[in-house]
Formats: sequence, C-alpha cells, structure tokens
Amino acid sequence: MTPNIIPYRKEFLAGLAGLGGGPTGLALGGAVAKKTYIEDLFSNYLWRGNAGAQVINNGIALGSSGVGNSIDLSDTTQNERLTRTSALSGVSAGKTFTLSAWVFIPNTGVYGQLFYVDNGSQKRFELGFGNYIQIAAWNSSNSKFLDVYTPSNTPITPGTWNHLLVSMDLTDTSKRHVYVNDSNVSMTYGSYGNQDILFNLDYVSIFGQDDTNQKLFGNLSNFYFDQTYRDLGTTSNRRLFYAADGTPATGQASLSPVIYYPFSTLSTTNAGSGGDFTFQDSPTLSEFGPYKDSSGDNGGLVISKNRTSAGTEWAWGSETLGVNKYIDSNSISNLQTSSAYRSFNTNGFTIGSSSVTNQNNNDFVNYSFKKQEGFVDIVTFVGNGSTPRNIAHNLGSVPGWIVVMCTTKSENKTTWHRDFPPTYYNLMDATSAISNSNNAYPSQPTDTQFTIGTYNNIDGETYVAWIFAGGESPAATARSVQFDGSGDYLSMSDSDNAPGTGSFTFECWFKPTNDSADYYIFDSRSATNQSNGFGIEVNTAGVITAKVASSSWISSGPYGPNDPGKWWRGQWNHVAVVWDGNRANFYLNGVKGYSSATAYDFTSGSVAIGADANNGNQFPGYISNVRLTTGQALYTNDFKVPTEPLTTTSQGAIASNVKILCCNNASVTGGTAGTNTPTSAAGDPVASIDSPFDDPEGFQFGDKGDQNVIKCGSYRTDSAEDASVYLGWEPQMVIAKRTDSSTGGSWIIYDRMRGMPTVGPTAYDASLGLELNDSSAESTNSRIKTTTTGFYQDAYGANRDYIYIAIRRADGYVSKPAKVGTDLFTIDAGNNAASYPVYISGFPVDLGITKQQVQTKDWEIAARMTSWYYYKTPALAPKQSGGSAYSFDYQNGWGEQAGEDADYMSWMWQRRGQGFDIVSYQGQSGTYSPMGVPHNLAQPPEMLWIKDRDNSTEWAVGADGMTDWNKYMKLNSNDGELDGTTTFGAAPTATHFTVGTASRTNGNNNWYLAILFASVSGISKCGSYSGSSTTITVTTGFQPRFIIIKRVNSGGSWLTWDTVRGWVDGSNNKSLAFNSASRDTTANGYTGGPISTGFTLNSNADYNGNGGTYLYYAHA
Repeated sequence: MTPNIIPYRKEFLAGLAGLGGGPTGLALGGAVAKKTYIEDLFSNYLWRGNAGAQVINNGIALGSSGVGNSIDLSDTTQNERLTRTSALSGVSAGKTFTLSAWVFIPNTGVYGQLFYVDNGSQKRFELGFGNYIQIAAWNSSNSKFLDVYTPSNTPITPGTWNHLLVSMDLTDTSKRHVYVNDSNVSMTYGSYGNQDILFNLDYVSIFGQDDTNQKLFGNLSNFYFDQTYRDLGTTSNRRLFYAADGTPATGQASLSPVIYYPFSTLSTTNAGSGGDFTFQDSPTLSEFGPYKDSSGDNGGLVISKNRTSAGTEWAWGSETLGVNKYIDSNSISNLQTSSAYRSFNTNGFTIGSSSVTNQNNNDFVNYSFKKQEGFVDIVTFVGNGSTPRNIAHNLGSVPGWIVVMCTTKSENKTTWHRDFPPTYYNLMDATSAISNSNNAYPSQPTDTQFTIGTYNNIDGETYVAWIFAGGESPAATARSVQFDGSGDYLSMSDSDNAPGTGSFTFECWFKPTNDSADYYIFDSRSATNQSNGFGIEVNTAGVITAKVASSSWISSGPYGPNDPGKWWRGQWNHVAVVWDGNRANFYLNGVKGYSSATAYDFTSGSVAIGADANNGNQFPGYISNVRLTTGQALYTNDFKVPTEPLTTTSQGAIASNVKILCCNNASVTGGTAGTNTPTSAAGDPVASIDSPFDDPEGFQFGDKGDQNVIKCGSYRTDSAEDASVYLGWEPQMVIAKRTDSSTGGSWIIYDRMRGMPTVGPTAYDASLGLELNDSSAESTNSRIKTTTTGFYQDAYGANRDYIYIAIRRADGYVSKPAKVGTDLFTIDAGNNAASYPVYISGFPVDLGITKQQVQTKDWEIAARMTSWYYYKTPALAPKQSGGSAYSFDYQNGWGEQAGEDADYMSWMWQRRGQGFDIVSYQGQSGTYSPMGVPHNLAQPPEMLWIKDRDNSTEWAVGADGMTDWNKYMKLNSNDGELDGTTTFGAAPTATHFTVGTASRTNGNNNWYLAILFASVSGISKCGSYSGSSTTITVTTGFQPRFIIIKRVNSGGSWLTWDTVRGWVDGSNNKSLAFNSASRDTTANGYTGGPISTGFTLNSNADYNGNGGTYLYYAHA
C-alpha cells in the first residue's frame, strides 16, 4: 500500500536544510520529503467509449481505491486464464468447499467461469457469473445435482472491485452462503443434492470460459479455494477473507488452501497445496488492485467530456462527491447519479457504462487534477445564508481561480478569478460577461480562506468549491504602482543613480492598460540634457526602446508570434537594459533583443517613473519592482524571468550596488530600505495589489521543489486580433474566457493531447477547442497555440479582454524522472491500419520517425506539435501534408497510415524534457543575429536537428561531438562537418540555443522545427569517440536499443541500428542511413553490438576508422 508521505512544502524543506538534510534528507523521525512532479498532479487523457467499464490509469492519485496488484485478464482478443491439466494434488470428491475471489469486470453482459472443473469433455463443476451468478455441479452420469443462481441481475457491479465469497456443505441445506462485498445474496436453489462434487478431475480452469465459449474478461486478485465449509453468517469467518475496511484480509495462506493466488506478482506458483497452474496466452501483472490507501493523501477532481457527439455533458467528479455521482458544468443542474465514475483510484479512476463518460465508439477526453497544496483543493460546505462568509481551505497558497457549484439545487455555477476586479464574478455555465451583482465573492481570497456572499450560500443547500492555485503573491514587496496616464508619475534625484560609463542593469515589470500612444515607463535623462541618461519608451507598434537623446540605443525590435520583440497590453512584461562595459543588451521577458556597442556617460541622477524627463508621455498601467543596479551586468545572456520580488542581492546583485528598488510596497513612494526611492508623486498614482508575481507557495514542484505548474492571468488582443502570453513555460492545457463584452464568451479549453499545436503558419496549425459551458462536440480552430514560454492567441477578435488558466507540460524542470528507456522512447512495426494507432508506443507520442525498411523510400519525421504535417530526409522538401494519417490523437501510439505494415518501422519519443525536446521558432535574422531560442530541457542540448518548415532546405545538425558549435552537418548528406559560424555560432545553454544568420536556421520570418537531444543517466547518451583499427567498446552506462553514428572529420553516412530490426553481436546487423532513402543493409559488415554498458564496434571506416572522429546518439 502507498506509504503516508509528508507533503512537499518549502517550510518542511527549510527544516531539513537546517538539519543538514536537504531535499532528500531525513528529519522528524525519518520522514522523507516527497518530490512532486507534474505527472503526479495533472493528466490529460484520451479514450474511446465501449459502453462497458474501463479503468483509466493516468497516474493521478484521485482516491483511495485501486491499490496493490492483480492479474490482468482483460484482453478480449485472447483466451487469457489459468489452467491445470492434472488433478489438484491431495483433492478428492467432496461435499464442502469455500471459494473467495476479488474480481473486476468491465460489464456483466458476458457470462464466464470464475472456477471450472471438467473431465476433458464435460463440465463437472462451475462457478460463473455475468448478468447472474450461477453455481452448478454434475455427477459422473452428467446429471446436475447442484443448481444455484441469482433470481435477478447479478450483485456483481461492473467497473469496481467486487469480492465474491461462497461456502457450502451439500449435506445440510442450512449450510450454504453466497456473499458479495460482505452482503448476503439471496439465491435460488434449483437443486441442492447431497452428492460429492468431482473436484478431483484432470482439468481445472480459473477465470476461464464456459462450454459456449463465453469468457470472463477483467482483473483477478486473491483467488482462494479449499474443501472446508465455513459458516459465513458468522462475521469472523467472513473476516478471514474480507477485512472490515473492505479490502482483502491477510493470512489466507495459513488457512490450508488448496488454491491460493494473491497475484501480488505475475507467478503461476500456487501458494496452496493443490499444485501449480499455467497461464494461457499472455496475462499481465496490473498495478490496479482491490486494496485501499488509508493515508488520506489522495483525492482530486476529474473533468470528462464526449468529444464526438453534441448534446453531451461535462462530468465533474471526485471522491468528495462520491462514486456514481457527477455534476455538469454546462447547465444549472445539481449533482447527478450515474455510473460515469465507478471509483477513484490511487492511479486514476474507473468509468462505468454511462454514456456520459463511455458512449460506445465515441471519443472522450479527461482532465484530472490531484488535490495537492500549491495546486488544487476541494472544499464542501452547507449554506447558511449569512454574508459575508469565510470558507476555510487547505490550498496552502492564494487561489488564482475558484469554481463553486451547488450539489443539491439547480443553480448557476459561479467562478472567481484573480484578474477579476474586486467583488466581480462570472458564471461557469453561461457565456455572460463578468458581473459584480449578487455579492458572490465580496473580497479577495487568502492562502487559508475565501469569502462568499449570498449567491453561493443558500441556507441549507450543499456546495462544492474547486480551488486552483496561481494567485498573486502576498509578499509585501510583490505590489505595484498604478498610473492613470493623465498626470501620474513619480520622480527622484540622487547622484548615486548615475552609472557613468560603468556597467549597470535596469529592470522592472510593467502592465499597460492602454496602447493608443507612446509612453515612458522610466527616464533618467535630464530635461535639459537628454544624452546623460536613458529612457524606456513603449510605443503603439508594441516595440519597447531604450533611448538616449531622441534616438534609439537598443530595443526589442520587430516581432513575430513566437518572438520576444513585442510588449502586450493587459499583461505583465519584464524589461531589462544591461550595459556590461562593452555592449548594451535589451531583454524583454528574458530574451535578448537588439544590442549596441555604443558607449555613453550617464551622469544624470534624475529619474522619472511613469513619464519622460519632461513629465510627458505619461504611462497608463502598472509598474512593479523598479531596480537600478550600478557596477554590475546582472544578465549576460537570455534568462528565465525572476518569479519572486527583487531584493538587493537577488540575481547576484551586490547590495551596495543597488541604487533604486521601488514600486514594490504599500506606499506609492516607498521602496526597499537602503536604496533611493521616489521623493514626489505627481497626480494620483495608487499603490496596487496587482502583482507580476504568483504566490511562492505554489513554487514547490519538480526535482528542486522550486517550480510552479499552474498560472492564472489575463491578456488583451491587439488590433490584429492576436496576443502572446508569457508564462515562463510551455502549457499542456489552456482555458480561455472573454470577459469584456456584455455577452462575454465561452469557457474554451485547449490541450496538447487533442491538438494544441505550436505557433506557426496559420495554414496548418489548427487547435481543437471544447466549451466548458456548452454541450457541443469539439471544434477545429486556430485560436490557441503554444510557444516555448507560453501561448499565442491567433485571430480571435481585436482589442478583447480574456482571462486564462494554464497547466504546465512535463518539461525538464517539473517532469518525473524516467525509470527505464521505454518510458520515453520505443520502436514498433506498422500494423497496416488493422487497428488504430498503426504504431504502438505505450505512451503519448510527440515525435514519430518512420521508414520503409525493405524498400527505397524517404524517411518521414512527424511531430505532435506541428499537427498532421511531416518532413523528409534525404529529400529537401518543405512540410508535407499527411492529413489524419499522421494523427497523434492517441494515448498509446500514433498514425493511421494505411499500407504501413511490418515492412515499416517507427521510432517514437515522448517529450517530457528528459533528454529530448522539440521547439518551433520563427527566424529573425534581420533583427537578431545571433538569436537565442528558448527551450525547456533544463540542461544544454548536446545535439540539435533543425529544419526550415516552409522551404526545401537541409536538416542542419549541431552537436557537442563536433569540433565546436561553429560547425554543422547535414542530416540528409554524408558530408563531414562544415563551417557553421552563421548556422549556430555558440554552444547551447540550459535555457536557450543559438542560431546565426544562415537561412537554414534563421531565415528572416521563416518557421523552423528544432529537435533537441541530450544525455540522461541510464536512459540516453549523446557522445563521441575516436576511431581505431581494432574493435573498440563505447560506454554509455546502459544497454542501448537504438543508436545513430556519424563520422565528423570526413564523409560518412548517418548510420542507425536498433534491436527490433536486428542489432545483435553478429554479422547480420541491419543498418539504415538518415541521409539515404535506400532499404536496410548488412553491407557495412558491422559485427559489433549492444552490451550491458554500451556497444562494441569492429573496425570499419563508416563507424570505426583509424583516425576518425565520430559522434553518436544512443537510447535505452
């Protein structure tokens, strides 16, 4: 069972640190701080309905059920069961028996045998069930003398674990008992003869089929059989098999069983005395069992929707609401009863036959949220009619979004969002605009409570509140100053503010509320000498510029959708201007813009905030955490924007160098002690709680316990109907809602599994939306697309206001470490579209590479993030339209390619930021050269493949195994390394890679796909080696299943081998080459192969020539 683990909180870590333990140390009696990852907290899952029951194992601990193991016998294409073809040892014909079993079946429409004995041709005993339970026995004359059955529908409930317990003594009609889930079942006894049951025959089957070939399908745990009668009317006898908490009892092995299979492991060894059984076909061990977790750490929210059919409900459910219950967000209905959710398990949930979640042959999507401090909490309460009323919660951080639903009365579902004005709310089940009527949420929530009014508090009615993190930081220095753009500004003058000719860093956050004119957020120029300082201007084109005199010094420059060059109205932007003594660099949201080597002597100590040096061009909006640091260039390359308020020592600042740190507290002119602060405020600026910072208690996830995974905010589209939203990470789910018009707009949800592609050319990047307030099927549009640092809203109305809720994807910072190579990478042959998907992976595929191995045919490279398009090598073609044949709309594979049979192979990767990532970006060689492109590996990529998405250009490859990053190679060519100063030009970092001016990686306004590879201990390895004239061994630290090798210092093919096609230590190792369309071959004579710690290579110029330098990529 799952251990009781202390929640991962910053204060707990602080305690460990004080004891010298660190994040993995021990304290307080040996408790271990648990690291929590995005895969523990959120799941976006797809399935197809079958009108039976289905177990959705999505990795989220949504409830207490489903703990332990069982044997999975659910494959309907096989006849999986346990059999024995000789008599049970020590067993004779007899009149008494006890049988106990825990069973999970998807439906009761198919009858099959739980336990079956026959003589090879005729059955002599059966205990089976389907839509009824039947127990029967025949004598050697084939006469039935035992016939027991339920008179109506079976008490076995599909979609949940059931315990069946039977004990009989055929000598006495008072000694017969059938219990299901500890409840006595009324049976019909057609016959109950005082004869021996022939248990001693040569064929015995467990979970088998009857003589009409009907078979049980499902899971089985703790199967027990002996020849003893027990009075099950006595509670203590039932407790031998069924514990008081509704789970399997312990100690059954001590009851002298004939057959006992607990199925804690996949073993045919019988723990009873009757001898071992064998498996028929291929049962598997499942981590879904009948035990429960009593830790109390589980629970959460599930939201499911039919994607295919219109007129279908959204089903919100949780263990808090109860099994067989859900509430619909697209209507004003109260709590509904159906089999939509049969159980909430420690590894997901179970759905029943209800069409709400399991309509036959319809596609469904689910979003599961773990109840966890810093992420989600669930609270129920009974209304009392008083207002205002505080409701306690255990989120442990300030909420960013709250949804309240009445479960006992048909009433509108209300929501509160951090970017609603005070006292405003919105309806979840309608498209209406925000409103401040009805007194729904009279005040801002805190990290321990939220406040409701009369709307959500009808006396005697019951409510559930879903509480999501992502609220504003309550830190005293996380505040801002609001300027109205009409007379408001701050000013100060101090000679310390003048950096002279030395290094300096200026930075702040700003949130414009108007974009109709050019404004200044900061100006250190003198009114009479505008060359002795610099001013930060934001203009109507979205460009932000550092000006000296009246000219631009450095700026963010022009912009594209995935480019950092534009500031956005209605959302927080971070700006930094850095002079390092030789060059000035401009950063917007952490990405470098224009730079300049022009030096100035900044002697002015005068500063205006919210206006220019002449107190004009006044800024409308919010400004926070203005910091000027002299003597230091704090940012020297692209960086991740700080997530907590600035201090005099954060980001490596030296306290004495920080001259200004203001616009960060409850006073308009206040600031951090020891720094210069405004001495006057013109107009009427206001100290505001509107903050660019989220509550730091939400930053407790990932390997270091310092990352957030949910963000709530707002944005406004520009006149071109677009908006780019900076989150600091790439999302896997986004909910967007228009808030400004009188008619409002739908709550539209997008996700990566159904289709939320990366930003790119509109023609082939379509997103699929569902409306949380509507019963419609999903629809295709191009509104929300991801970027590496957020998302982009495309062509969805000009000058509109929106709120959003975003969930982070699994990246290198928050993803759970892979246990084995197959968690991230696998290989499969095609199935000729006999069923979909064509290629099976066992995980959601983000990159699929295919090749017909026995014919001449180009390689095809397709990615989930670029929808239904693929790219070729060695052909130099741009993107190719594959249509739905190149669909990634599956939980466990990809592709619907007809004709791709076993002659085709697919190599598949999952994008979890562990040694592998994919990035789409737009070239800006006319603006940024070199240009930094952000990624989310959290480590420097060691190999990069880059392809122009729209033009017939080569795949450009850079790698650590080459001379340096001033070189490149072509994936579609056997050339050695070439001069690549303009291709890359600099080694990648843990947050960015660099591209130069070459059109193959940075053509102006061209779109590119970049595939990133890196080493992960025990999983993958990017490396290099020197060739030899003898056999050599290359160490990877694991046994590889797949390898790519390329000679660097001269020509040579991009050779690849894998263990599925036949890579062994022998002479028949079949290679393919990425630079060739040819079929596989053994012509290169490779007789090496994989070993437990790497691979061996015989002498050959292609992969081990004397004097050769080679790079490789290997995966376990």
